Amino acid sequence: MKDSRMIFGFCLLALMATLAGVIAIGHVEEKTSFGLQQILGSLAVLSGGFAQWAFSHKPDNGDKKDGS
Repeated sequence: MKDSRMIFGFCLLALMATLAGVIAIGHVEEKTSFGLQQILGSLAVLSGGFAQWAFSHKPDNGDKKDGS
């Protein structure tokens, strides 16, 4: 399960990098690409969710500090 989420996250990263590179080179312009802002926004939300999952720390049950 974790491997599939990591593959999904890296695919998102590659897609965003490719899209950013194409935009930077100048092949895509906002005035001629309708929906570009919505696509970038949804990719940002998906990558934010991936980053939350990948880099958040969830304490295990053995990490209790109350002595019980």
